[in-house]
Amino acid sequence: MYEQITKITMTSIVAAAGAAIGLTGCQSTTQTDLAEGSEFSSGLSALVETEAGPTLDPEAIEQLLAGAHDAGEFESMIQDSYETLQRAFADAESAATPVPAMDDTITIADAEPIPTDTAETTLATNDLGSAGLSTLLAESETTVKRAPEFTDPTSAIRSASRDLADAILSQLPYSLDPVDDAIALVGLESLVPGVSDAAIASGTLSEDERTYVESALRFTDAVRTVDIDPDAAVTTAQQVAMDLSETRPIAITRASLCTRVEGYGQFTTFASNRFVAGKRQRVIVYVEVDRLGHDTMSPAPGETTPQYAVELTQKIEVFHSADNVLALATPTLTDKRVGRNRFRDYYVVTAVDLPETLSIGDYKIKVTMRDASDDGVAQVMIPLTIVANASALHDESP
Repeated sequence: MYEQITKITMTSIVAAAGAAIGLTGCQSTTQTDLAEGSEFSSGLSALVETEAGPTLDPEAIEQLLAGAHDAGEFESMIQDSYETLQRAFADAESAATPVPAMDDTITIADAEPIPTDTAETTLATNDLGSAGLSTLLAESETTVKRAPEFTDPTSAIRSASRDLADAILSQLPYSLDPVDDAIALVGLESLVPGVSDAAIASGTLSEDERTYVESALRFTDAVRTVDIDPDAAVTTAQQVAMDLSETRPIAITRASLCTRVEGYGQFTTFASNRFVAGKRQRVIVYVEVDRLGHDTMSPAPGETTPQYAVELTQKIEVFHSADNVLALATPTLTDKRVGRNRFRDYYVVTAVDLPETLSIGDYKIKVTMRDASDDGVAQVMIPLTIVANASALHDESP
């Protein structure tokens, strides 16, 4: 009797389970009416909506109906079936949760808030998409964009310039190139007035270097006044150039043998510096001189402004190139000029007669200029060739 009851009960339960699980096949297009308060009403509805459900082994059912299991196994199978249904219902409910399509619009109200009071947040599988969006929205809402504090550009530039000037001045005594550092301070003078004077008075510059820095400062000061006086920069540059030139020794910028000289830069040279042996040849030695020293003289009668004087000496020598034997020397000549302005385009012209006694060969004419103001000396060599006859005058081959 017990076995019959058991079979009937098992058959009823298995049939009920099979009916519940198989609802998908027979009710895919109809609605299922479930009694209110049913324990599995929400789970069965989810199974119907998702058209999914667990499967049971038919062989196991046949064995169960055939009495192949005892009562203990029967109870265990009931418990397993119950747990299987529970999992199926839970999975079906999760699958039934609607997921927004890719083109759906998600608003801030749809997003779930992100907890901030715990170090880690555990998210359910079906919440992963909304969690990422919620994180972005939460970050965008909590990020505070602070407006940059207003700083006067002029004040910022001047402050930075002062810091830079202080840094350069502090390392100036140890600098390997103090002139470069001092010139950099000249550039900062308009922003940090007086910084150039501090560099000049630092004691790290030589006398010539101080002169250069002072000249650069004079010129930059003139440039800054260009709006008031457009000619200031040009006038100052010319004056600075002349002042600097006098700190350097005399220089010869051009020397030529000429047939005629009319003025500064106006002269006619020989076709070549080749002359026939056995004939006296007169040449004009034209020399342009720069960086002259000027001595200040008393004003001219009836005037108050001082005058300027230049005094140079010149010596011309002719040497035989092969053995450096002196073949000709002129007396030392003096050239002195006085004027109301400093001299700029300065040139010296001297006529020299080459003697007929010069033998065939190459020579060099050595011109020596000496400045009486500082005893500075400048020299230049002019090539000269003596040939046997006139046919070789234009032959430039050695």
